[in-house]
Amino acid sequence: MMSSGRGPDRGRAGAGGDVLAAVPDAGGVPPGTDGHGGAADDGDADRVRRDPLSKALQLITWMVEQEPDNATWGIREIAGALELPPSTIYRVLVSLERLGLVESDDSSRYRLGMSFFRLAWRATARLPIHRAALAPMRDLVGVTNETALLGLLDATRLEMMYVAQVEARQALRYVVDMYEWLPLHAGAGGLGILAFLDERSWQKVIDRGLTAFTDRTITDPGRLLEQLRRIRSQGYIVFHGGRISGAVGVAAPVYGALGEVVADVVLTVPESRWSGRDEADLSRLLIACSGRITEQLGGYPLRRPGGIGS
Repeated sequence: MMSSGRGPDRGRAGAGGDVLAAVPDAGGVPPGTDGHGGAADDGDADRVRRDPLSKALQLITWMVEQEPDNATWGIREIAGALELPPSTIYRVLVSLERLGLVESDDSSRYRLGMSFFRLAWRATARLPIHRAALAPMRDLVGVTNETALLGLLDATRLEMMYVAQVEARQALRYVVDMYEWLPLHAGAGGLGILAFLDERSWQKVIDRGLTAFTDRTITDPGRLLEQLRRIRSQGYIVFHGGRISGAVGVAAPVYGALGEVVADVVLTVPESRWSGRDEADLSRLLIACSGRITEQLGGYPLRRPGGIGS
């Protein structure tokens, strides 16, 4: 994910700073022209030199917001969308391609480059997820008056830990240990992440062994797979006493910028209070909360099939 890349050599500068390749007629505009056979406007060139950064950011932003994600665009197409001269777009693209932020194919159509994605991924990683999560979690607790937790996945360890908590104004509530690695198969917090991982991850967790924490922990592989498919289908989980006896957990996933699950939001409710709660209402509020966090992270849910054996 951190890999970087360089765009093709088309449009790169030589030792003296000269552009080595012009853009052919198929989708581009030769340098020094206005795209209609005439000379480029000197005033336009001056404006580019005065404010190249804003035009480059405008172009990158436009590419990011287009659909589908793997699209490529010709210079005239970009120029029309941004209402800028093709010659201006050409100069901006050449500069961005030197940096690897855009790449061009054999027909001189452009797309976002791997260096752009590397920078975007690194910038996203520097935004602590709990910073994005705290305000939505406070709103959730304000409405439900039950404690909310943010569980963070380590995709390498295939374990999770709680990294943020907003406590309810209740005399009876569960205190959860923070920043300790916890298994994914036991309790709502782990299952609310595991269900939205790929099936290879499911199998790895099963192969490690399904340790029992309470008499309600799922330790049978077949039953676990059935439960994971059910959670994935409905988009959330309600689980009673899977890791802590007497506690009910309700969890919904949070997604990252690549569509992968990165965390979940968990409401903890003592069983003594659960009988008076509306599961449909709590799950709706919880899914809305996790959706807000996903949106702030620039994420989206990656659609997966029902799971192993489905």
